[in-house]
Amino acid sequence: MAHTQAPLPVPPTLLSSGPMSFRPRRPRRDPFFLLIITVTIGMAVTLFYQVQIYYGGDASPLAGQGPDDRSVGG
Repeated sequence: MAHTQAPLPVPPTLLSSGPMSFRPRRPRRDPFFLLIITVTIGMAVTLFYQVQIYYGGDASPLAGQGPDDRSVGG
């Protein structure tokens, strides 16, 4: 008694001409992956900006000498 198995169905590939479409479908982008990429790029740009502000150019003083007390009314 020889028991033979039926061949397994082969799933259609993306390039095969299936009954639905003849064009290959692109896989959908994962929204979480896009969020991670966006946050990473935003943090990198912010860090680059902060480093440029802190280390770039001449250090400007935060405050100069204020006006005389006599010239300030109040």
